[in-house]
Order: sequence, then structure tokens, then C-alpha cells
Amino acid sequence: MALSGSYTTPTVTYVGSSTISFKFSWTATQSTTNNESYVSWTLSCTKSATGWVNGELELDAYGARRYTAPVASGDSRPRISAGTQATGSFTVKHDDSSGTGSFGIAIRGRIYVGTASDWNVRGSTTFYLDTIPRASTLGKINNFNLEDAVTVNVDKKNSSFTDTLELLIDNVAVKTISNYTSRTVSLTNEELARAYNLISSSATSKIVRFKVTTKNGSTTIGSNTSGDITATVAGTARIKANNTWKRSVPWVKVDGVWRRAVSNVNDSGTWKRCV
Repeated sequence: MALSGSYTTPTVTYVGSSTISFKFSWTATQSTTNNESYVSWTLSCTKSATGWVNGELELDAYGARRYTAPVASGDSRPRISAGTQATGSFTVKHDDSSGTGSFGIAIRGRIYVGTASDWNVRGSTTFYLDTIPRASTLGKINNFNLEDAVTVNVDKKNSSFTDTLELLIDNVAVKTISNYTSRTVSLTNEELARAYNLISSSATSKIVRFKVTTKNGSTTIGSNTSGDITATVAGTARIKANNTWKRSVPWVKVDGVWRRAVSNVNDSGTWKRCV
């Protein structure tokens, strides 16, 4: 991958020992905001003989014809001399998710020796541009207790983009944090109750995932989702059994159905979750 490069066609011999070849050279600048590379190019000729030779020359780049040698004044064919043949520019759009970008070129030259019938100087290649930073990725996330804080680190690829983090249970977003930066994530009582409702009453743990979505303004750049993470239902209450305090899950009956609940205590007039 690069932001500059060149390609030279194989050298062709004509009229005895005279030789000719064509070279495509380019440089590029990039826009992370637009996810584009701006390529400036030069097409040049190297030939051993002095003066000009009748011929034809075409350049295709990034899916379009970029140059066709013009017919020379006072002649029925183009005339090709050594040196710069043409310059120009074009824009390469990178992949929206990965930020990768590339472009191909093809050079075709026909050197007339008497009556040439074939494109006898030709070549093609593909150039791969530097990747433009795109969607953020998630670092390793350890298994955790659903009721406790968990560290979720995000590797930002572009500091000007914003990230939204979601905690998913069965593809349902239990918690959503906008403008997320790497830190610990905790569920509020309401979010915890929502999570409990998505977990079977007989289950002591649940597979969850985290998802980060990266945006540039209102435009979604891409998203990345973690692998399976085990969230243990540890509970928000404590009971003493055999002289040992253990965490437990309180249950309440709502409309005839027993459901997990969140326990709170009043501390100096403020209700706080027990654990």
C-alpha cells in the first residue's frame, strides 16, 4: 500500500535497435472525512531515437479512458516524442467499511513501422492505496457479572468520528451509550431489570455481546460486534448461609408471575442498589 508509485511497460524494439516504453507515475492525497484518495498522474515516454515517431497511445485508469494521443497537426496520425505525454487526476472512492482502496491502469501503444496492426507496446497493473481509518473496533472483553461494571475498550481508528456502544442480549439493546470512549460500563436499575426479562428464569448466566457503531456526523461508517461473552446473573442481594454472606437474586411476584428483581437500600434518604 502506498501514496505514490509508477509502472513502466515492457520496452519494445522497432526499426533496427530503436526502443520505446511508456511510464505511468502517480501521487495521492487522502480525505478521511470523504473516504477518498485524490490521484495525480503523469504519462511519459522513453525512447532511444531522437525526434518523433508515428503511433497511437491510450491510457485507461480507474475504469475510464484518461488519455488518447491526438492526431498531429498536418499529419493523419499522432506523433509520439520522448517526455511527458499527458497529466491528469481522478478520485478513488474507498470501501466504506474497511477503508481500503485501489485502482488499475492499462497502457496501450501502437508504434507505426510501415503499417502497424497491433498494439505492440502495452502493459497493465493495479495499485493499492493506503487504507483510510474507518470504523472503531472493540478490545478484549472479559466475562462479567451482569450487575457489576465491566471494562469495554474501543480502539478508535479516527478521532473525528463518534462511537455508539450497545450491550445486546438476544440482539436486543439493553444499554446504549452515545459518544462512547473507553471506560467501564454499568447497568442502571431499569437496564438491569430489562436484562433480567430477557433471561430465562432457570438460567444463571447469559451470552451477551457488545456492539460499537462509528459515525461521521449522521453518516454510518461501520460497526463491529464482539464475540460471545458470558454475563453471570449474580444478583443484587446478599444472604448469610453457614456464616458466609453470598450474593443472591431477589424475586417478586408481578401479575402472578415470579420475576427477578433489583434490591435497593435507603442510605441517608437516598435509595441505592445493594450490590
